[in-house]
Amino acid sequence: REILDIDPDARSVRVQAGATWREIQEQIDGYDLSLSIMQSYANFTVGGSISPFSRMCSTCVRKIGSIT
Repeated sequence: REILDIDPDARSVRVQAGATWREIQEQIDGYDLSLSIMQSYANFTVGGSISPFSRMCSTCVRKIGSIT
């Protein structure tokens, strides 16, 4: 599970399956970027949080460019 690409201009990140929000935040810090919404405990996976986010915050899901 790796972070494959960070595009600070497009404000996008491409990750492998199993990547956690904490891992993403640690990498994008260097670009002066941050996640829109973050819980204090962020060791859950990106994929595992999509369903809960879709029920709680449709704005979060609209920011997902693609899932493959």
